[in-house]
Amino acid sequence: MNSLTKLEKKQSRFSSVQYPLGLTDCNENKTAEMIKMLKEFQRKYVPFKNEEIHESVFFGGDRLTDERIQSSQQAMLNAGSPAGRLEGFISKIEDFHRLMNFLEAIAKLTYSTDSGCDPSTMYYFRNKLNARNVKGKVTNSYRAHIYLYYTVLDALCSVMFLDEFEIFNFDDVFPLPENLCVKPDDVKIAWINEICANLK
Repeated sequence: MNSLTKLEKKQSRFSSVQYPLGLTDCNENKTAEMIKMLKEFQRKYVPFKNEEIHESVFFGGDRLTDERIQSSQQAMLNAGSPAGRLEGFISKIEDFHRLMNFLEAIAKLTYSTDSGCDPSTMYYFRNKLNARNVKGKVTNSYRAHIYLYYTVLDALCSVMFLDEFEIFNFDDVFPLPENLCVKPDDVKIAWINEICANLK
């Protein structure tokens, strides 16, 4: 097992923190302005330890923003420190439009207002959960639609886990392996992976 896999497993126990950056008065076409903005964001959002970058973080944007960030980092390659080289950010593309198109395709296959009386359909769950903000096209209420699908997926996964452990009452004790809390992380992960592989 390489060190990167160990780090990923260690970090996977923690929730991600996202910071919506909003609108910034910066012309992406001017490298100097991008560098100034990245330095400011690096001071605010990147964890430092003893004046050094402790851990780089992802900076998401569209393809153009990704290109501009990488150009700014290239322009600062001769700086004398990782912070000066803007290494606190790992640029990545977050193609929101692609995600919306993907959800729209899923909704077309699984969501129909004619199926409100049919148990286990998405529209049935929408009514059961009183998710009245899920209406019209996905493009007009993306957040409401994605929350509905996440909620139903979470519930289905929970039901499959309960079924796998033959738990039919919420008061029942969850049968964890003995001394699981003191086992090494890789043993805990192997155990949960084995459970997931058995889910039907």
